[in-house]
Amino acid sequence: MMKKCWLIFIFLLVFSGVKSQVALNLTQRAWLEQNILSENKILLPVKFNSSQLLDFLKEKKIQYRLTNKNTALIWANPKEILLLAGNENISQLYLELGKPKPLNDTAIIHNNVLPIHSGDSLISPFKGKNVLLGFIDTGIDIDHPDFKDSLGNTRIYRIWDQNAAYDGNNFGYGKIWTNQDIDNGLCNHKDPFNNYGHGTQVSGTATGNGRAVNNYTGMAPEAKIVMVASKFDTVNWLATVAQSVEYIFSLADSLQLPCVINISAGDYYGSHDGLDLPAQLIDSMLKAKTGRAIVCAVGNAGFYPFHIQHQPNNDTAFTWFSYNGSSQLGYGAFFTEAWADSNDVQNLSFRVAIHRPSNFTIAGSTNTYQINDFLNTTVSDTVLNSANDTLAIVDFFASYENGRFRIQFHSKQPDSSSYYFSVKTMGTGKLDFWSASWLGTSEPVSNIPSPSVYPEINHYVLPDTFQTMVSSFTCLPSVITVGNFVNRKKYLDVDSVWQTMPTTVGEIGYTSSLGPTRTGVIKPDLTATGDVTLSACPDTVIQVSILNGQSDRIALGGKHKRNGGSSLASPVVAGITALLLEKCPNMSNEEIKNSLLSTTKTDNFTGNTPNFRWGYGKVNGHKALKSTNFNVPIFGQSSVCSGDSIVLSTTTNYFDYQWNTGENGFSVWVNDSGSYYVMVSDENGCESISDTIQTTLYPIPPKPAMQLQNDTLFTSPNYTQYIWHHISSGNDFLTSENKFAVADIGYYSVTIIDTNGCSNTSDTIFFAPLGIFTLNNPGIKIRPNPANDILTLHTALPLQGLQIINSIGQTVYDKTISGRKITLDVTNLPSGIYHIHCYFKTSGTQQLTNYLFIKL
Repeated sequence: MMKKCWLIFIFLLVFSGVKSQVALNLTQRAWLEQNILSENKILLPVKFNSSQLLDFLKEKKIQYRLTNKNTALIWANPKEILLLAGNENISQLYLELGKPKPLNDTAIIHNNVLPIHSGDSLISPFKGKNVLLGFIDTGIDIDHPDFKDSLGNTRIYRIWDQNAAYDGNNFGYGKIWTNQDIDNGLCNHKDPFNNYGHGTQVSGTATGNGRAVNNYTGMAPEAKIVMVASKFDTVNWLATVAQSVEYIFSLADSLQLPCVINISAGDYYGSHDGLDLPAQLIDSMLKAKTGRAIVCAVGNAGFYPFHIQHQPNNDTAFTWFSYNGSSQLGYGAFFTEAWADSNDVQNLSFRVAIHRPSNFTIAGSTNTYQINDFLNTTVSDTVLNSANDTLAIVDFFASYENGRFRIQFHSKQPDSSSYYFSVKTMGTGKLDFWSASWLGTSEPVSNIPSPSVYPEINHYVLPDTFQTMVSSFTCLPSVITVGNFVNRKKYLDVDSVWQTMPTTVGEIGYTSSLGPTRTGVIKPDLTATGDVTLSACPDTVIQVSILNGQSDRIALGGKHKRNGGSSLASPVVAGITALLLEKCPNMSNEEIKNSLLSTTKTDNFTGNTPNFRWGYGKVNGHKALKSTNFNVPIFGQSSVCSGDSIVLSTTTNYFDYQWNTGENGFSVWVNDSGSYYVMVSDENGCESISDTIQTTLYPIPPKPAMQLQNDTLFTSPNYTQYIWHHISSGNDFLTSENKFAVADIGYYSVTIIDTNGCSNTSDTIFFAPLGIFTLNNPGIKIRPNPANDILTLHTALPLQGLQIINSIGQTVYDKTISGRKITLDVTNLPSGIYHIHCYFKTSGTQQLTNYLFIKL
């Protein structure tokens, strides 16, 4: 004992001589004092402002693990914690003595999950495939059929049992088993009997596949499972939760899978605002990447009034607290603490009075203090009675932690355990207490006198059931916090006896905790079925329950047990979230939460939402998944003629395209009859399918022929349209008749178009109407016309020059010629219509005459 006291003296002396930003509070000091000789190490989150701390840790050979550039998780024993508290490079040190607690049948119907499993109004069924579903809980029954596939292989990818003997893993404690270890019989992990199979039941609700008894299928029966069997009996449990989150997310990253973590456990002790260091670490990991979500239980203390809010307005508020003979400090004491934002305490004063419970009179009182009087220091005030006898020494301590104040009121072993200790708040401001004997703090007094007996009682603040949710990460806005409503009223037990519960399906669970957080954030976020849920349970728990006469709690088939509370509501939402991430693997936690909260169901039970009991209402799994659907337009013609192609396309704002032709890209060419559609994914990985477009391949009509009758061209009848092409002039004529009057000499063809829009074009043929070659000019004769090889010109006047020009204006012959008879060889001229320009000279003037001839 002398050695222990000497160590405490030495360390406190050293600590007092070192500049520090960390002040140990009353609970931390009490724990260190009682455990100073222990060599057992605990996980200690700290924030630091200089890398010199890391040098210090290396020098002292203290094990640590960085979580980001200014936060570390340190393994330290009590003596090392004292050293760390005195290190000027540490700005925040987290050490809490809370008591963490581990907080499907018709559930897939009441939470509207069954249509998801069948793929109703979705692109396919979703059952959690390719999603990692992690649990931080008591453990899991590795032998339960609901966690094995059709071949008998385990669906559990990893187990980290933090309670097992250390195996050398990177986290410094516990043992990790792989799926191969489980399948090869090398894993001896058990879900501890003293927790009644809590982790197994939670896992079964989220992801059981119903292979044991087909009715009891969880929300995501094809998800990959990871279980962290949490070390609930450790000091600073929340630090191990942060490390468990890191472990599960790291596994998901290594597998390149989206990940949901369910935490059906929590600590009611704390600030209830998510601003503690472990919660902030969890928040940063959750937000670091898309495809991550954390779902947790709101708690099961909704029936228990242990929250008190003092909010005087130029007035006084007070509450009596009783002595706790087994406080969390390790000795009998009056002890309670409150939390407040900085702007809510500056105008407040505090005093503690001791009341006699027999008549409520004041036996003695402390002085009145303001927050700065005991900030980062302990003020001890001796309370005397009228005879100057010491009744108690009352301690005041406050610290400023991450933007808010922690205020502690304490008296170690006063001279009577029957006193009521009145914490009186005066002025204007607000602070919140969470205090109860089962938290290791003092129980607030609820049995109070009437104003006629004690007039001051008008200023008394009774405990209430608001803000009775668990603290820390559960209060984070980024986390999905789940309340509990009744799942079912009847079930068949293992003896085939109908069990009827005194509940109403759909009503809120009696124990479901209420929000909001201390900062006013709506919690729970939503609710799901919890009470009267039948879920997977270890055989040992089931057998003992039957032996103890509790077979009514065991479901038909002997593999599932009745349970309830928010512990089983949380995995419902975790499983639904896994289905969301299967469909949309890149969703952010904000988008996931919005999909769930914007699609909730409300009814007569929920009333107007959001509220502090139901959050935004009851989860609606199917509607949540459907909210991620989006319409995919598809453009293009619905028909194509043989030999042609059409382009089918969609919009260009998607991230991935997969046509049923096997091609990628936003468009595709098709040239055949068939059904075509495209599956696309957006930036969140959400997939959607376009409507199907049906294309038809039509045959091309036969090639048409043309005939000339009396200057009229004829072709095949019974087509919808005809396009007559005068190739020589480049003109087209659209008609609905199969005949065309020829007015000009030249080359002609015709295109026929049938009722399907398919067409074919005839060969090109030269036609000349009758009389077109009759030349009335007696001064020139062209023989023969049309000509094939030799063309002869006879002129009355002597020629001076001759040009031949084709139908597109090109000169193909140009010579100076004299004479009245000219013979030309046109054999090499292409077939067509030509203009002959003849140049004459009469009376000293040059004249031009233009003639036509046709080369065959």
